[in-house]
Amino acid sequence: MSEDSSVDEVEQECFWYCYDNIGFPKRVNHAAAAHVDENSGGVSVFSIGGFTEVEPGSDHLKSSDIDVHKFDVVSRTWNFIKTRSKKDDPCLAPCAKSRCGHSVCSYNRKIYMFGGHNNDDGLITGVSCFDVATSSWQNCKTSGQSPGARDGHACTLIGSTMFIHGGYSKMHFRFTNSLYGLNLDTLVWELYPCVGPCVRERDFHTATAIGKNKIVVYGGRCDQQIFNASSFVYDESFYCYDIQDGKWSEMNTTGYKPMGRRSHTAAHCRESVVYFGGFNSILNKHFADLFVLNVTTNHITEVRPWGEYPCARRRPACVLVGSELIICGGTSLLPTKEYIDHSDTFILNLFPTLQEICLSHILNNGMDYSVLPPHLSSYLKELRCIDEKRYEDEFKVYPILYCF
Repeated sequence: MSEDSSVDEVEQECFWYCYDNIGFPKRVNHAAAAHVDENSGGVSVFSIGGFTEVEPGSDHLKSSDIDVHKFDVVSRTWNFIKTRSKKDDPCLAPCAKSRCGHSVCSYNRKIYMFGGHNNDDGLITGVSCFDVATSSWQNCKTSGQSPGARDGHACTLIGSTMFIHGGYSKMHFRFTNSLYGLNLDTLVWELYPCVGPCVRERDFHTATAIGKNKIVVYGGRCDQQIFNASSFVYDESFYCYDIQDGKWSEMNTTGYKPMGRRSHTAAHCRESVVYFGGFNSILNKHFADLFVLNVTTNHITEVRPWGEYPCARRRPACVLVGSELIICGGTSLLPTKEYIDHSDTFILNLFPTLQEICLSHILNNGMDYSVLPPHLSSYLKELRCIDEKRYEDEFKVYPILYCF
């Protein structure tokens, strides 16, 4: 398959792979971005910030130096990155403050971070960037009309512009629906216009860049009065913003109808946006569904891969590297009504190998796999057991064929 092939031209089946105890800490409400090494061409994933509430004596919401972890996509291992700051070299800037509810994006060998909050400082203003080459933070001196301090906003990158949408604004003490763009070359902010009706104010939603001129927004917690939890609304619709004409439009989608949610993930893969997880406080429900919006046809498909799947959760981080969707961390609610924060990493190959396609064909068609080599028959038996357990857990998930 050539790199410029349409996603819809190739039929693929997906497999989840679970990696636990590989160096990633329990982490919730963190942010992650992929970085390409300019020398080797290798790709790494950087997880920045977040917190955990369930480990005794561990409180990452206090004002301290933010932590950075790096995932090697080849070795499938995480490592803590010791950042350098003014403490190490007077010429360097202080380390960025710990936070959650922030956003990051990778551009031109650096990872830019905006917003978030911690318990000591409250909502954090300004833009910081992490220099991967020196493992140090820099404070970005921006100009223009900035969005001000906020968290729970959505972030996406188009060209050299980092777009920030919505979130909870300290300036207005409520959810917002404004769209700002920061030119990462000039560090100038711009407030983008809203011609006609705008999407409702919200936080903890997703905004995904589609091509050079469109942004798709889905989910989030809507209400102008953030402290009035009884009036929260979880919007089930998908919206598209056209950068050229400044207009929002509701997308007329078909197919699978996902429930409204917040704190889910989204990643753009060719003509599709892949969504996972989330939470709805009205239903008191965490989600484990994986679904795909085809932005060409506006059709949504629920995808049910084989393999050890991630349990229902909210606030994980998600990055697409090549054809691999990488999801790490998040938090879930146990039957005992206690929360469990996760340190696992799941990888979903959206364009599987020939062996994976053959194995899924055997499973989907109920073929006898006992005649296969022992390592393959044992693996297929394990996959079948996992799928049966998934049904018992009321996920009611069966593998199907989807064209990415």
